[in-house]
Amino acid sequence: NGRVVNGVKQPTGEQPMWSHTRRYSWIHNGEIYNHQALEEKYDIQAPSGSDSEVIGFLYEKLGPAFVKELDGMYAFVVVDREEGTTFAARDHMGIIPMYMARGKDGSVYFGSEMKIFAGDDQT
Repeated sequence: NGRVVNGVKQPTGEQPMWSHTRRYSWIHNGEIYNHQALEEKYDIQAPSGSDSEVIGFLYEKLGPAFVKELDGMYAFVVVDREEGTTFAARDHMGIIPMYMARGKDGSVYFGSEMKIFAGDDQT
């Protein structure tokens, strides 16, 4: 149905991904060009080798301001299970689009294409 549901991070870089503390989970569409430089700068161990992995670890270390560090085209959502908050961002040019819809039950849905919401009687 085009939705990503929280699950367990796989070593292959499958999403959603989880922080080592399991506090944060995130999904990402796009590419972070400078992920290797950021991994070195902030001593991030990224076992999957995926550029997506740097997002959650930087969020955990720096909070939302970490997006200033990113070079790339991207859209992502980070969920903080402890605080019950969601942080969503996309690259400043909007190369990777991000759409949001609110479900009838108050749920929030994100997608990189608006068509995933079309015909869904829950949004």
